[in-house]
This record gives sequence, C-alpha cells and structure tokens, in this order.
Amino acid sequence: MSESDKLFKELGYEKHSSKTHERFDLYSPDNERLIRIVFNKMTKRIAIHCDGEALDMQELKAINMKCKELGME
Repeated sequence: MSESDKLFKELGYEKHSSKTHERFDLYSPDNERLIRIVFNKMTKRIAIHCDGEALDMQELKAINMKCKELGME
C-alpha cells in the first residue's frame, strides 16, 4: 500500500482502482457519499466531487502525494 493510500485510508476513504483510474470515496455515517476523488491515469487529470463538503489540508496532502506516486506532476 502506498503512502498516499495509507493517508486516504486514515482519513476514512475507500479505494477503488482499475487500469486507468484510481478512485477514493468518503461516506457519511448514514452511508451517503460526501466526497469522491478520481485520478485518471491516462489523461493525468483529477476529478473532485464534494457534495456540499470542502477538502481539508490532510486531503490535499493525500492528493498531492498520489499525484507524485502516479507521475502526474
């Protein structure tokens, strides 16, 4: 498990991955999706969906770490 994956896990995110994407989902206690972060390995782009929520500094740190690990710098 990569360092960014560990950090996302500590923050409560669930990881889903395929050959072309890595996705991290954060759910509320009532199992509603709050935040989805998708790393597209092919286009080297990131999509962030925050259903009324905002990202904190730890989440931004995890995103930056994942970008470096995927060579998206």
